[in-house]
Amino acid sequence: MPDQSFPAYRRLLTSSEFDTVFKDNHVRVSSPEFLVLAALTNLPASRLGMVIGKKNTNQANDRNKIKRAIRETFRKNFPHQPSVDVVIVSRKAVDPEFPTKLNTILDEIWSKLSRKISTKVDNG
Repeated sequence: MPDQSFPAYRRLLTSSEFDTVFKDNHVRVSSPEFLVLAALTNLPASRLGMVIGKKNTNQANDRNKIKRAIRETFRKNFPHQPSVDVVIVSRKAVDPEFPTKLNTILDEIWSKLSRKISTKVDNG
């Protein structure tokens, strides 16, 4: 059975790690629901940071549903190289009440991000 965990080394934990991605992002993907910023790294694994604001999603349980969906889809879609630090910022259009739609949106975002990262790495 594959590992289903999301350990600390796969997460952005400090504000300086988030700031690095916000300032030095190499790739950007946008949708009505999310903004995704990514910075290439030399670390052994890709890492994820999430900004799910109370301003856009009032209920804590809704924010947790969104975070859970983001972590799960990221874990499935980003086990490969090159490694990147990713920050995903939610927008007001996110609706956690339809998890299959949310997962589809996130899968599309990760797919776009992968293509852009591959292009960036190939072009230097």
